Amino acid sequence: MSGPCCAQGTLHTHVKPTGRETRLHGVDCYVADGPNGQPPNGIVVILPDIFGWKLPNTRILADNYARKGGFMVLVPEFMDGHAMPMAALKPLQLMDDGPVFTSLKRIKVALTYIPPLFSLSYHTRSKVCQPKIFNWFKALRQNEAASLRIGVAGFCWGGRWVFRLAADPERVGGKPLVDCAYTGHPAQVQVPVDAHNVKIPLSISQSVIDKPLPQPKAEEVRNILMEKTKSGQCECEFVWFTERQHGFALRFDSENTAEAQDALKAEDQAVEWYKRWLYQ
Repeated sequence: MSGPCCAQGTLHTHVKPTGRETRLHGVDCYVADGPNGQPPNGIVVILPDIFGWKLPNTRILADNYARKGGFMVLVPEFMDGHAMPMAALKPLQLMDDGPVFTSLKRIKVALTYIPPLFSLSYHTRSKVCQPKIFNWFKALRQNEAASLRIGVAGFCWGGRWVFRLAADPERVGGKPLVDCAYTGHPAQVQVPVDAHNVKIPLSISQSVIDKPLPQPKAEEVRNILMEKTKSGQCECEFVWFTERQHGFALRFDSENTAEAQDALKAEDQAVEWYKRWLYQ
């Protein structure tokens, strides 16, 4: 289950998302189209963090992917309305503010945080969520992506699903559900099995001080993926970031220059990965 660090960060209000909402294969989606109405170079699907498909940060990132790569970018709602409330971002960030943040206030924040977290965990447990996600990707492959390649991105909560999709679990017309994958600070990764199962090109942005996937476990994942690359089984990429908390690629403080620069590096890492594997 995700922990408090999965909800720390900053809500982005400095930029307004420019995409649109629609319903695709029975699921609500945010859609960011490429510039100038040009046909997309591929489709990228973002599986969000615990704040779900409506978090402005995620939608802004989708807009950036679409603009930089000429992709159609989709952010589907797989949480059935059980995402963490966006109001939880600020108080959880204050949980680390020392003695000023009294024990009573800590208890109040915990009581605000724990119920929706358990609700999210229950309603997105694997036996419920996995068939929904896989079936949606099948429909996407058969329709919008019939002649396009698909990339997937996942952050925090979405990271575990990136690993499962990168395992090439099912095929549609001989094609994998996704052609390449990227994840930033994934949570709930089963080490080493998830890394061993990767068969699709995978790129990862990871902090050395991340808590859901601590450095020793992340290093184990990296070693497995680099061995896959070296042996020619599957090309992978792993980029370390220092002094960045969990969530840095999505919930960074836009007024902190160093944080914003690292988030931009992670964003460009993903875009270049998609250009490499999705362009035809």
